[in-house]
Amino acid sequence: MKENSLLVIFMLVFLSTSFAATVDIYRSIGPSNTTALATGTLAGSLSISGNTATFASSQANNIGVGDALQYASSGGAIDAIAFIIARESAAGYQVQSAAGANPSSVGSTTTWNIYRAYTTLADAEAGTENIGIDVTVRDFDTGDRDIAANNERWHFVCYNGRSSDTSVVTVNGWTTSADHYIRIFTPYLSTEVGTSQRHTGSWSTSAYRLVVANAAALTLRADYTRVEGPQIRITAVSAVDARGIHVDAPGSAVDIRLSHNIIRGITNSSSDWHVGIGVWSAGTGEVRVWNNIIYDFAGTVDCVGIVVKYERPCA
Repeated sequence: MKENSLLVIFMLVFLSTSFAATVDIYRSIGPSNTTALATGTLAGSLSISGNTATFASSQANNIGVGDALQYASSGGAIDAIAFIIARESAAGYQVQSAAGANPSSVGSTTTWNIYRAYTTLADAEAGTENIGIDVTVRDFDTGDRDIAANNERWHFVCYNGRSSDTSVVTVNGWTTSADHYIRIFTPYLSTEVGTSQRHTGSWSTSAYRLVVANAAALTLRADYTRVEGPQIRITAVSAVDARGIHVDAPGSAVDIRLSHNIIRGITNSSSDWHVGIGVWSAGTGEVRVWNNIIYDFAGTVDCVGIVVKYERPCA
């Protein structure tokens, strides 16, 4: 009987530790937007119970997943922060703490603001938060995180901003795995945001856009990364290797997925390797590319839409 009891206890412990649900972390990016998207002094009260945030009035349609909600959980000063993980209605959202747990509850407060968590994708990758957020609740991220060990998936949510995002991005230093990947995407579902932040098949200034010159706009060095929906543009080329997306993930097992993006170049490059998507290294894994619009990559040598450096089987 004792042996059977010990076996049951062992099985329960094994199950609880081995099948813990992966935590999905969301962080929004709004280029050049350091000001609040909404505030309690204008929009009325906020209450939070469990993982549900309820506002007294409807919020703007551009507020959605990844946005940071700072608020006073007790007293009259900002002392807590939560992040939107789902939109139920214009006045109701699911939220969580920076670590993915239920945030501090509050019965009713008008001391609150909603911000984009970051003002550039590069800052989000590095963990450099929006300076508009109150300093008492800032420093919620560090960047270069081991999301495999922490059982997390990270979603960087790209919104249309006050301008283009002009900072070169390199995703590097993160420890990822097949179930614990980085996802960079533009929201469009009603459960994510009230109005789509994604292009509709042609270049749009009403959707997120990463626009850089004389460099690779987005370099991926984390082995498990997905990019879904951004617009990326190279506006000038003064040296080789100015690419829209540059894949350089030499891990032993790589899974990188690129879909639904618009990637633009310039039509008169005088430098080599001006390409839309360049796969330079992908270890022994896969790089999957589908449903992308790539154009205006023209020039002297090897200026094309998609290039793979090494001869490898394509599936």
